[in-house]
Amino acid sequence: KSPITPQPQLPQGWTLYQSPTLPFSIGLPPEWQVRQEAPNSLSFIIKANPKNILGLVRAHGGSLENVAQEWITNLKPKSVLGWESATFAGQKAQKITMLLSSGPSDYWFVNYGGEVYVIHLVDEQNQTFTKMLETFKFLDKPWVELQNCQAYAGAQFCTQEYDPVCAKIETSTSGPVIWKTFSNACMACISSTTSQIIIGYIQGACENLK
Repeated sequence: KSPITPQPQLPQGWTLYQSPTLPFSIGLPPEWQVRQEAPNSLSFIIKANPKNILGLVRAHGGSLENVAQEWITNLKPKSVLGWESATFAGQKAQKITMLLSSGPSDYWFVNYGGEVYVIHLVDEQNQTFTKMLETFKFLDKPWVELQNCQAYAGAQFCTQEYDPVCAKIETSTSGPVIWKTFSNACMACISSTTSQIIIGYIQGACENLK
């Protein structure tokens, strides 16, 4: 077992970061910051060296096993050093250690709220990010209030009004959770298909969530 166990309080000087689009919070040392790459993906960096990503969190649709296999396929590691059941932030998880060109890297795959969260420790020697992960907490209550499409049920046409929304899309295949900007809520809601279902939206363009 390789547990990442939540700690009850933050170290002195740290602040609590809560993602605007993903259901978790995490403690941040003063020299660190979070960069939201997309609504479903964010990375952790040190302010003095923003090009060097030291950790990431990403949400995926699909089963945990399929998501894990896709990451292994895409990363093409030299070898998989370990694959074990683990605990991450109080949730059952699978921990996979891969040998990449940069060295060993740990990945946790966690089912939460119907999605798979991939938490990646880029550098095993970085003890600070390991301590940050000990403050990681999944949130029980909705972290972002998605508006539903009931008001547009049966609509076939929409106005051309520009009042952008960021819609969350559930796909029939595994892969990153999709968020997409539409010109207005009506346009988002009538865009649902059998393979891409609009499950809700947030007011404002997705780009503004970064």
